[in-house]
Amino acid sequence: MFFIKNLHENRIFRVRIGSVYSEPKVQENGICQGLSMSCTLFLIAINDIIKNVHPKVQGCIFADDYTLFMRSKYISEIETCIQSSLDNLTNWTNTSGFLFSPQKCQAIHFCRKRKLHNHPDLSISNHPLNFVDTIKLLGLYFDKKLSFKFHLSQLKSDCLKRINLMKPPHKNVKLSIFVGKENSIITLIFQFLIIL
Repeated sequence: MFFIKNLHENRIFRVRIGSVYSEPKVQENGICQGLSMSCTLFLIAINDIIKNVHPKVQGCIFADDYTLFMRSKYISEIETCIQSSLDNLTNWTNTSGFLFSPQKCQAIHFCRKRKLHNHPDLSISNHPLNFVDTIKLLGLYFDKKLSFKFHLSQLKSDCLKRINLMKPPHKNVKLSIFVGKENSIITLIFQFLIIL
Protein backbone atom coordinates (compact mmCIF):
# COMPACT_ATOMS: atom_id res chain seq x y z
CA MET A 1 0.00 0.00 0.00
CA PHE A 2 2.86 2.37 0.84
CA PHE A 3 4.37 1.70 -2.60
CA ILE A 4 1.13 2.67 -4.38
CA LYS A 5 0.71 5.80 -2.25
CA ASN A 6 4.33 6.81 -2.81
CA LEU A 7 3.99 6.19 -6.55
CA HIS A 8 1.06 8.61 -6.91
CA GLU A 9 1.97 11.23 -4.30
CA ASN A 10 3.46 14.55 -5.53
CA ARG A 11 3.56 13.30 -9.11
CA ILE A 12 4.55 16.00 -11.62
CA PHE A 13 3.77 15.98 -15.34
CA ARG A 14 4.28 18.14 -18.42
CA VAL A 15 2.57 18.22 -21.80
CA ARG A 16 4.67 18.16 -24.96
CA ILE A 17 3.49 19.47 -28.33
CA GLY A 18 6.20 18.97 -30.91
CA SER A 19 9.38 20.12 -29.18
CA VAL A 20 7.64 22.59 -26.81
CA TYR A 21 6.92 21.57 -23.20
CA SER A 22 4.34 23.09 -20.85
CA GLU A 23 5.09 24.22 -17.31
CA PRO A 24 5.27 21.34 -14.80
CA LYS A 25 1.98 20.65 -12.97
CA VAL A 26 1.20 18.47 -9.95
CA GLN A 27 -1.24 15.63 -10.61
CA GLU A 28 -4.03 16.20 -8.08
CA ASN A 29 -6.06 13.06 -8.75
CA GLY A 30 -6.30 10.13 -11.13
CA ILE A 31 -3.84 7.38 -11.92
CA CYS A 32 -0.69 7.31 -14.01
CA GLN A 33 -1.07 6.18 -17.59
CA GLY A 34 1.24 3.49 -18.84
CA LEU A 35 1.80 1.66 -15.57
CA SER A 36 0.90 -2.03 -15.57
CA MET A 37 -1.08 -1.63 -12.34
CA SER A 38 -3.06 1.42 -13.52
CA CYS A 39 -5.99 -0.65 -14.85
CA THR A 40 -6.27 -2.56 -11.58
CA LEU A 41 -6.12 0.64 -9.53
CA PHE A 42 -8.81 2.22 -11.73
CA LEU A 43 -11.09 -0.80 -11.28
CA ILE A 44 -10.60 -0.67 -7.50
CA ALA A 45 -11.40 3.05 -7.48
CA ILE A 46 -14.56 2.73 -9.58
CA ASN A 47 -15.78 -0.54 -8.05
CA ASP A 48 -18.18 1.08 -5.56
CA ILE A 49 -20.11 2.91 -8.30
CA ILE A 50 -22.70 0.11 -8.25
CA LYS A 51 -23.59 0.87 -4.62
CA ASN A 52 -25.16 4.16 -5.78
CA VAL A 53 -27.75 2.60 -8.07
CA HIS A 54 -31.40 2.08 -7.10
CA PRO A 55 -32.20 -1.63 -6.43
CA LYS A 56 -34.61 -1.81 -9.39
CA VAL A 57 -32.02 -0.34 -11.77
CA GLN A 58 -29.27 -2.50 -13.26
CA GLY A 59 -25.88 -1.32 -14.40
CA CYS A 60 -23.05 -2.54 -16.63
CA ILE A 61 -19.56 -1.14 -16.64
CA PHE A 62 -16.89 -1.58 -19.29
CA ALA A 63 -13.68 0.37 -18.64
CA ASP A 64 -14.97 3.93 -18.07
CA ASP A 65 -18.37 3.47 -19.76
CA TYR A 66 -21.26 2.93 -17.36
CA THR A 67 -24.70 1.93 -18.61
CA LEU A 68 -27.88 2.00 -16.52
CA PHE A 69 -31.04 0.21 -17.58
CA MET A 70 -34.42 -0.69 -16.16
CA ARG A 71 -37.53 -2.51 -17.29
CA SER A 72 -41.03 -1.45 -16.26
CA LYS A 73 -44.53 -0.96 -17.63
CA TYR A 74 -44.71 2.47 -16.02
CA ILE A 75 -42.75 5.48 -17.25
CA SER A 76 -43.17 7.20 -13.87
CA GLU A 77 -41.46 4.28 -12.10
CA ILE A 78 -38.58 4.32 -14.60
CA GLU A 79 -38.22 8.07 -14.22
CA THR A 80 -38.18 7.92 -10.39
CA CYS A 81 -35.74 5.01 -10.08
CA ILE A 82 -33.28 6.05 -12.78
CA GLN A 83 -33.32 9.72 -11.73
CA SER A 84 -32.63 8.64 -8.15
CA SER A 85 -29.67 6.61 -9.42
CA LEU A 86 -28.37 9.52 -11.52
CA ASP A 87 -28.61 11.86 -8.51
CA ASN A 88 -26.77 9.36 -6.30
CA LEU A 89 -24.07 8.94 -8.96
CA THR A 90 -23.67 12.72 -9.22
CA ASN A 91 -23.18 12.90 -5.44
CA TRP A 92 -20.71 10.00 -5.66
CA THR A 93 -18.62 11.92 -8.21
CA ASN A 94 -18.29 14.80 -5.73
CA THR A 95 -16.48 12.52 -3.26
CA SER A 96 -14.71 10.04 -5.56
CA GLY A 97 -12.91 12.42 -7.92
CA PHE A 98 -14.60 10.95 -11.00
CA LEU A 99 -16.57 13.18 -13.35
CA PHE A 100 -19.43 12.49 -15.73
CA SER A 101 -19.64 14.45 -18.95
CA PRO A 102 -23.37 15.27 -19.33
CA GLN A 103 -22.79 16.20 -22.99
CA LYS A 104 -21.64 12.65 -23.74
CA CYS A 105 -24.44 10.96 -21.79
CA GLN A 106 -27.35 9.67 -23.87
CA ALA A 107 -30.59 7.86 -23.18
CA ILE A 108 -32.79 5.59 -25.25
CA HIS A 109 -36.31 4.37 -24.53
CA PHE A 110 -36.90 0.86 -25.85
CA CYS A 111 -40.58 0.37 -26.63
CA ARG A 112 -42.60 -1.37 -29.34
CA LYS A 113 -45.77 0.68 -28.82
CA ARG A 114 -47.06 2.43 -31.92
CA LYS A 115 -48.70 5.30 -30.04
CA LEU A 116 -46.70 8.40 -29.25
CA HIS A 117 -45.71 8.60 -25.61
CA ASN A 118 -43.34 10.68 -23.55
CA HIS A 119 -39.83 9.70 -22.61
CA PRO A 120 -38.88 9.72 -18.95
CA ASP A 121 -37.67 13.14 -17.81
CA LEU A 122 -34.05 12.42 -16.83
CA SER A 123 -31.10 14.69 -16.10
CA ILE A 124 -27.56 14.40 -14.83
CA SER A 125 -26.01 17.33 -12.95
CA ASN A 126 -29.07 19.43 -13.96
CA HIS A 127 -28.42 18.76 -17.67
CA PRO A 128 -31.35 16.99 -19.40
CA LEU A 129 -30.34 13.71 -21.02
CA ASN A 130 -30.52 13.61 -24.80
CA PHE A 131 -32.86 10.83 -26.00
CA VAL A 132 -31.71 9.18 -29.22
CA ASP A 133 -33.30 6.68 -31.63
CA THR A 134 -30.15 4.55 -31.92
CA ILE A 135 -27.33 4.01 -29.46
CA LYS A 136 -24.01 2.15 -29.79
CA LEU A 137 -22.99 -0.09 -26.91
CA LEU A 138 -19.87 -2.26 -27.09
CA GLY A 139 -19.95 -2.28 -30.89
CA LEU A 140 -23.67 -3.08 -31.22
CA TYR A 141 -26.24 -0.56 -32.41
CA PHE A 142 -29.53 -0.74 -30.51
CA ASP A 143 -32.56 1.04 -31.99
CA LYS A 144 -35.57 2.08 -29.93
CA LYS A 145 -37.75 -0.73 -31.37
CA LEU A 146 -35.00 -3.37 -30.86
CA SER A 147 -35.32 -4.43 -34.50
CA PHE A 148 -31.52 -4.31 -35.11
CA LYS A 149 -32.18 -3.04 -38.67
CA PHE A 150 -29.76 -0.15 -38.19
CA HIS A 151 -27.10 -2.46 -36.74
CA LEU A 152 -27.40 -4.86 -39.68
CA SER A 153 -27.26 -2.03 -42.23
CA GLN A 154 -24.11 -0.63 -40.54
CA LEU A 155 -22.57 -4.10 -40.45
CA LYS A 156 -23.36 -4.63 -44.13
CA SER A 157 -21.90 -1.24 -45.03
CA ASP A 158 -18.69 -1.93 -43.08
CA CYS A 159 -18.31 -5.38 -44.66
CA LEU A 160 -18.83 -4.00 -48.18
CA LYS A 161 -16.13 -1.38 -47.58
CA ARG A 162 -13.74 -4.11 -46.48
CA ILE A 163 -14.64 -6.35 -49.42
CA ASN A 164 -13.91 -3.43 -51.76
CA LEU A 165 -10.35 -3.41 -50.40
CA MET A 166 -9.94 -6.87 -51.93
CA LYS A 167 -10.98 -5.77 -55.42
CA PRO A 168 -8.29 -4.98 -57.98
CA PRO A 169 -7.45 -1.26 -58.25
CA HIS A 170 -8.49 -1.20 -61.93
CA LYS A 171 -10.96 -3.33 -63.89
CA ASN A 172 -8.21 -4.43 -66.34
CA VAL A 173 -6.02 -5.83 -63.54
CA LYS A 174 -6.45 -9.58 -63.08
CA LEU A 175 -6.14 -11.38 -59.78
CA SER A 176 -4.47 -14.38 -61.38
CA ILE A 177 -1.89 -14.52 -58.60
CA PHE A 178 -4.63 -15.84 -56.29
CA VAL A 179 -5.65 -18.73 -58.54
CA GLY A 180 -4.74 -22.34 -57.71
CA LYS A 181 -2.33 -23.02 -54.86
CA GLU A 182 -2.29 -19.36 -53.84
CA ASN A 183 -6.07 -19.29 -53.27
CA SER A 184 -5.50 -19.62 -49.53
CA ILE A 185 -3.97 -16.12 -49.53
CA ILE A 186 -7.23 -14.50 -50.59
CA THR A 187 -9.07 -16.62 -48.01
CA LEU A 188 -6.74 -15.32 -45.29
CA ILE A 189 -7.22 -11.73 -46.45
CA PHE A 190 -11.00 -12.24 -46.45
CA GLN A 191 -10.94 -13.69 -42.94
CA PHE A 192 -8.76 -10.87 -41.66
CA LEU A 193 -10.77 -8.03 -43.24
CA ILE A 194 -14.33 -9.31 -42.94
CA ILE A 195 -14.62 -11.88 -40.19
CA LEU A 196 -12.30 -10.37 -37.58
